[in-house]
Amino acid sequence: MSKVWVFFLLIGIISSFFLGTTDEVIKSINMIGNESLKVFLRLSFLMLLWNGLFNVLKDANVIKYLTKVFKKPCSLLFKEIDPTSECFELIVANIIANMIGLGSCATVLGIKVVKILDEENKKEELIKFILINISTLCIFPSTIIGIRMVNNSSYQMNHLFIVVSLFSFFITLFVNNIFKRKRVWKVF
Repeated sequence: MSKVWVFFLLIGIISSFFLGTTDEVIKSINMIGNESLKVFLRLSFLMLLWNGLFNVLKDANVIKYLTKVFKKPCSLLFKEIDPTSECFELIVANIIANMIGLGSCATVLGIKVVKILDEENKKEELIKFILINISTLCIFPSTIIGIRMVNNSSYQMNHLFIVVSLFSFFITLFVNNIFKRKRVWKVF
């Protein structure tokens, strides 16, 4: 893929020589680099803020409390996993992190869950967990709000996002159950 980008870059530079727009190309390359760095730094600080907040909530045992609250619904989703296990606690923490829009925290937790489920050879639960993460049940999209803030978007978040997120989540569970009954997942 990197060869494709180098090819496009070279074509753009060569065509700028023939079109006489070399100065504009150089200015835009410098401007894009500068803008990319600004957006990266702004988003990095937002991610640090939200991840730090998640760690504060974790240290204040709020995440443990939420884990207890979500234990029953999650035990209905993941019936083959012991609700007292570390894996189950990580699953619930992952779902909570996704719900409050902390994708970077959820990724770390998700990787740990995938390793544990793979070691325990619980393939159907692993597939269900990955599908739930892909559908991203999200109540408060902090990353999306942060990206909009960085880009000075005037559009406000509306409740349609929550409806679409819930719809995606339930459709994912529905399709998973259909494939599970038809034994499509047995291939893995």
